[in-house]
Amino acid sequence: MKYLKTFEYIGQRKQPLIVIDEKINDFKGKLTFYDGVKNVGYIVYQFKKGKLWTEWIELRGYKVGKDGELYIDMLEVPKKYRRHGYALQMLNQLKDIAKEKGATVITTRPDYGMGYGEERDPSGHIDQLNLKAGYKYLFTQEEIEKTEQPGTMYFDLRNYNEKNN
Repeated sequence: MKYLKTFEYIGQRKQPLIVIDEKINDFKGKLTFYDGVKNVGYIVYQFKKGKLWTEWIELRGYKVGKDGELYIDMLEVPKKYRRHGYALQMLNQLKDIAKEKGATVITTRPDYGMGYGEERDPSGHIDQLNLKAGYKYLFTQEEIEKTEQPGTMYFDLRNYNEKNN
């Protein structure tokens, strides 16, 4: 388990979130976020320097062996802490953590495991949360017709620094 620095005040938070980084295996980890002593959520991720997890990510200029993709497997905020800005703050803090690890891109697929039912709704709260955090859709409308993963979203870290947040 690794303790990561606390982050500066972001948005509505009265105190910075504390982050604990726990290694699950060689490429999977879990970030647990605390507001004081309250566990307000976690992000399970996959990352291995030089590894690209998402099919089609090379369309945006990322190269296997050169770039590293941090893939968000799961983001969870307990019901009692939802709608308080924690998920957005977690996504924003993840940018700095991913950059420190050597990632050049963060990806996620808001789908069934990310709060969707049978049909995915791009106007839903999960897509909107990712868009608010600066993520973009990997596919254009034209490309969506050629792939089975239209909901993939990404955040480019190549020109990102903490001041952008």
